Amino acid sequence: MAERTVRDLGPGIGVVLCVLGAAQETVADRLVEWERLDSLGAVRALRDLVLDGCRVREGRVLPTNSYWERDRITYREVVDWLNDGPALAAVTAAFDRADEPELLELLAETYSALDLR
Repeated sequence: MAERTVRDLGPGIGVVLCVLGAAQETVADRLVEWERLDSLGAVRALRDLVLDGCRVREGRVLPTNSYWERDRITYREVVDWLNDGPALAAVTAAFDRADEPELLELLAETYSALDLR
């Protein structure tokens, strides 16, 4: 069986990130890998995280999983990744490569949720 990565997981991705954030000193390398958005699963997982596993508070997209230790660096890594450009840039780059209607729809939903300007 092929190894699944954080970018391939769908529903429950918020839980997976929270568990990884609690167990590891950093999740930055996983987020960089996820930025490739090179599969439908990776795009769907980001869409699910942003729309179902986050909320906007004070102009920032924040994970809603109550088990996050908000003072951990891993939480800040995820929040910064979602809000400071990398996730939005990844979605924009994926738009440039996409041609499948389902993928374009997921990307549009994700872009709208991340673009808080």
